[in-house]
Amino acid sequence: MSNPFEDLETYLANALNLDADIAGILLGMALTIPLAIMLIWTLDPKGKDQSGNIFVVAFGLGIGISTAVGWFPIYIPIIVGLLFAFIVIDPFGSKRGR
Repeated sequence: MSNPFEDLETYLANALNLDADIAGILLGMALTIPLAIMLIWTLDPKGKDQSGNIFVVAFGLGIGISTAVGWFPIYIPIIVGLLFAFIVIDPFGSKRGR
């Protein structure tokens, strides 16, 4: 049996005449962005979370799933993890020292 996620990536790459890695990134974004929007609206319907934790959880879950099925290369979650660390830690925030 073949992997349906790799098959979908191959079919999209052939249909759009793209490299398989680019097709995987497009499929990963097509999964991650709607999943993140759905989770943000579900977990924080009033938009009161100012810390960005809901954002990190929603996009982190989508990126994790896209990497687990093989659509995202491993360097994408590493780079996004570093960006999320800066969002959560907030090193340039005005809350410190005052």
